[in-house]
Amino acid sequence: MIALPAYHKVQIAPKYLCIIALPLMVLTFSELLLSFFGDPNLMLPGGADVTFDPVVELSARYKFLAAYMFYAIIAILLTAIFLCELFARHTRRSMINVAIGFVATALFSMIFSHIEPSYLRSFEDYQLLSKDLFVGALSPGQVPYCASDGPNVAICGDTQAFHAMDLLTESTNHFAIVSSAAIVIGMILALSTPVDPATGSAAMLIEANALVYAQSIVKRYLYFAGLLLSAGMIMGVAWMSWPADMITDPELRKAHSKLVQSISLFRGTSYSLLILSYYLPVSIILMLRIEVLHARAEDSKDKTIPDKIGGFGIDRIASTDSLKAIIAILSPILAGAIGSFVDVAKFL
Repeated sequence: MIALPAYHKVQIAPKYLCIIALPLMVLTFSELLLSFFGDPNLMLPGGADVTFDPVVELSARYKFLAAYMFYAIIAILLTAIFLCELFARHTRRSMINVAIGFVATALFSMIFSHIEPSYLRSFEDYQLLSKDLFVGALSPGQVPYCASDGPNVAICGDTQAFHAMDLLTESTNHFAIVSSAAIVIGMILALSTPVDPATGSAAMLIEANALVYAQSIVKRYLYFAGLLLSAGMIMGVAWMSWPADMITDPELRKAHSKLVQSISLFRGTSYSLLILSYYLPVSIILMLRIEVLHARAEDSKDKTIPDKIGGFGIDRIASTDSLKAIIAILSPILAGAIGSFVDVAKFL
């Protein structure tokens, strides 16, 4: 029996990091759709007539703060897990390749959330729900961060709660950029290969061991993506619904609720396609590698190799079975986004 080293450093080929371009294309397409075919300057019929109630406003604010805290902690934890795995398993060269891909991904994502060039018709998300509504409903709310005797009074002006919302949602963009890049690249790293100079039967066994671990990486980061997406959807519904109960006209309040559901559906669909855009290429490449490994094992002069590789539990179609997992993860989120079946805000 061939003895295997207990641990192997791995390395990602730069060509596989090109998969990053696929989710960036999905992101670009979704943002351009909203920019050119949505209404980033929505004006509500009759204006934003609101009846401010501090208790109602605080109730919605605390829901948002709970969702914000959940999302922020999840984003930080998942990013930390990615970094720990990267530094523990990868060579220095591999880490440099990943760093370049990570920075490129973050910079590209910032085009829509920070750079906001005019030719892309960039906008703040609350403009899709009427900026006047958010300013009118939230500005009277008092926030200690914006206290009149504090250092931030000049920044906040007369829009305390609105400024707080704007500040917190802006910080979520930073969390989203970093954590999403970590999730995308983390799954792509499943395509890393051992750098050990083994040959013959030993090389096939090392590869089999690497493929087993790669499949676990794909499944783990698939669940991470679902968790991050769920947290993002909950937070999105919470902040979009923040001023809703203060809309004076009942019919307009109901129509605004439907608008929130529609935007949630669009965002949920975009996020689902974003996950699929990098999950499917990684899964297919792994599936092909497994097929090639089994074929090489069967053609090997060492007739014990097929049984040894079979002992690793590598299934030829195990990677594609994870598609069931992603459907299970995304279906309740999309149901919540549609709003016809589940009102996510009621659970906050």
